[in-house]
Order: sequence, then structure tokens, then C-alpha cells
Amino acid sequence: MISIVVVGRNDNHGYNLSKRVSSSLNSMAQMLSEGDEIIFVDWNTPTGYPVMPKSIQDDLLPNTKSLLRIIRVPESIHNLVSEGSNRALIEPMARNVGIRRASPDAKWILSTNTDILFASPSGKNFQEIFQNLEDALWMSYRFEIPEFVW
Repeated sequence: MISIVVVGRNDNHGYNLSKRVSSSLNSMAQMLSEGDEIIFVDWNTPTGYPVMPKSIQDDLLPNTKSLLRIIRVPESIHNLVSEGSNRALIEPMARNVGIRRASPDAKWILSTNTDILFASPSGKNFQEIFQNLEDALWMSYRFEIPEFVW
């Protein structure tokens, strides 16, 4: 089993946020198998706004929705742990929340961002790619793709 942990908030940060997030989550789901999960930690979305995945649910594929777990960290918790930071999202803490809530059956945890697109030229999913890797900390390069491509 594989758990993918991503963090975000519904604040329209950056250009075309909803399209970037929905494209990313859908690409992640295409790489997963039954029993895997995508954990979206919605950190400090302003009160009265839906969590990011709910606000883009019409753009998420059925398979993406079936794999998605949402953990909402409200403003009250953010204020307790932010130690006076002016940042609206404390990313390391948000990732920790997601990792701690990953399925105990997960052999692999992939911590990534919601502006990443995954593609498998070989057609293999993550389980097929990871099955022969030894237990270790693995890292990968990030390749930037021009916006006109996505």
C-alpha cells in the first residue's frame, strides 16, 4: 500500500490554483492501485470556505475521489502551533499531520506537492515501480514543465 501526502489550503494562492491541484491529484490517482490513498491536509483554509478538494470536486475523476482522504486543520489549531508566524500554512507541520495519519498498512509514503504531475512512460503504477525497491529513503528530481504544456 502507498500513501501520498499533500498539503494545501483553499486560498487561491498563485495562478490557476484549482486547475493545478485537480490536475495533480488526478495524475496521482492514475498511478495508484486499489487500497492506496491520497491524504490531502487542508491547513487553515479560511473559515466559511470549503476545503480545497471539495471546492474542486467537479474536476476530480471518480477514481481520485475514491482514493482521497481529507484532513482539515482549522485556524484554531494553526494559531496554537504557528508560534507567531505570519505564514498561513506551516508546511512541515501539515506534512507531519498527514504522515501520522497515513494508513498503518502503507509500506510507502510519498510526500509531494499539489502542483506535481505524475506520468509513467512504461505504463506501470507506483506499486509496480516500487515493489522491488529496498526499504530506504528515496528522493527524486523535480522537472519543471512549461505552463502551456499542462
